[in-house]
Formats: sequence, C-alpha cells, structure tokens
Amino acid sequence: MLKTGKVHRLMASPKTVHTGFYDASIPPVLTIESGDPVVLSSLMLMDGKLRCGMTLEELVAARQESIDRNMGSHTLTGPIFVRAAEPGDVLEVRIQKLVPTGCGVNYHLPQKFLRGTLPEDFPNGQIKTLHLDLGKDVVPFQEQHSGPVSGLGQCRGDHGVEAGFRLWSGVLFSRLSPPRCGAGLS
Repeated sequence: MLKTGKVHRLMASPKTVHTGFYDASIPPVLTIESGDPVVLSSLMLMDGKLRCGMTLEELVAARQESIDRNMGSHTLTGPIFVRAAEPGDVLEVRIQKLVPTGCGVNYHLPQKFLRGTLPEDFPNGQIKTLHLDLGKDVVPFQEQHSGPVSGLGQCRGDHGVEAGFRLWSGVLFSRLSPPRCGAGLS
C-alpha cells in the first residue's frame, strides 16, 4: 500500500520549468518524501509560448526560437527530488487526476523545418485551435467529427505532461497505424 504524506504544490513558472531536455544535473525545484502527493501545473510547448488562438506565423517564430537555442520543444516541470531515493531504485508515479484546459492546439510545422508528421501534406504548415467540451467529454474537430476527451494521457509517455495535456486525436490528423496515438493535441 502506498503511504500518503504531505501534499506538495508545484506551479509552473520560469523558475520551476526547463525546456527540451532531461538532465540530472539540474537542481531540484521541489524535495519530497517517498509517497508524498504532488499537485503540479505545467506549460504548453516551447516555454509556454504555444497557446490557443495563435497564428501560424507566431508558431513558426516560437519554434524557430527553440531551434536557435538548440532546444527541444517540450516544457517540463521539475525536477522533483525524492529523499532517500538511491541510484537504481524504481520510481513509481501514480497520476491520480489530469485536469485539461479548455482548449488545445494541433499543428504541423512548415516543411522547411524537417520536423513532425506529414510534412508533404502540409508544406506551408497549419495550426488549429480546438475547444474542448468537457461537459460532453468531446473535442469537436469539425461539425461532423469529434473525439473523446477521456483519452487524456493515454499516448506516448515521452511527451511529459503539458498544459492542455496530450489528447488522443485519432486518424483525423494522421495516417499512422495504429490510429489511437497517431498525433497529439497540446
């Protein structure tokens, strides 16, 4: 049985996040005991510069800034240090609840970036803001298409946790197989 200790809060801010890499030399921003619950917030991609309603030009500028800094795009909250943890110990993380924001962004960078999925289908790039209907548990893609919000966090584990979280977007944005995790919504 997992013990429950002091509840910690870690809110995303310029002092509590880093972008584009994992590095054990980064000093922890929070220290906890094994079993302590942590409530945390996170930012969307590119130091939180990715946001709902932005234009393609704003997206391209934000991504280019990350590339110029030789950084990846994923913004990570932490690190969190667990007292008494030893090298070789197994870290078990139990996500008890994910609370999505009211919207998400799906995009393809222009082909010149040589990044992402389907560059040949979106040579000029595209960005789409999708507003989540949390009451109905759907993400309306178009009038005739929607997908479940309840698929939160069920795709690739290397994305980290992002504000808006990563939602299942199915085959509407990708021809990859299996379609369940073919594309992400940040």
